[in-house]
Amino acid sequence: MKLNGHAPEEMLEEYSRGVLPDAEAECLEEHILICPQCQDRLAEVDAFLDAARRAAARLQMEPPATLEENWRGLLRWLARPARLAAAAGLTVLLAGAVVAWRAGQRSAPVFSVYLQAVRGEGALGARAPVNRPLQLRLDPAGLPALKSCRVEIVDTRGATVLEAAARWDAGVITVEVTRRLAAARYWVRLYEPGPRRTLLREFALAIQ
Repeated sequence: MKLNGHAPEEMLEEYSRGVLPDAEAECLEEHILICPQCQDRLAEVDAFLDAARRAAARLQMEPPATLEENWRGLLRWLARPARLAAAAGLTVLLAGAVVAWRAGQRSAPVFSVYLQAVRGEGALGARAPVNRPLQLRLDPAGLPALKSCRVEIVDTRGATVLEAAARWDAGVITVEVTRRLAAARYWVRLYEPGPRRTLLREFALAIQ
């Protein structure tokens, strides 16, 4: 199987959820390695699904009565015309802020950081600045050469922050992280491609 053009949205979503058949997953991974646009789209799908899972978890923990009360309170607050106008104005301001924020995100220079495998729980690992797009360069020493691999970034609680495709480039595994990471300590985990998700290596990353 070979992709003709960019990967369909459904294919990216199934790959992100880990349900795409092996043959199609391998084809997609080969395409992603040479297609920056599909790399960005996959990163967006990963982020969306992660946000959806987090939202679903919060809704399961929220008592139904509380949710109903929150909705009723919001509807009562919007019932008066003055408040409705204020809400509309706030929406416009928020939209402008989002546009400005996205413009700032695009203009921020990419920070490149080299990661080596951790040597125990106390290892500090690499450091990178907060709220910057990152290029992670992972040390592949001792690893078998692979056509592609997957990278997962998790926080100290083990919650997945981001999943992305990685590429092998001149003896270094490179990952583009367009999502801004908050100041915290993270673990960057390198997996073999495919549904088995065999962990190859783990790196420490501190965002400061």
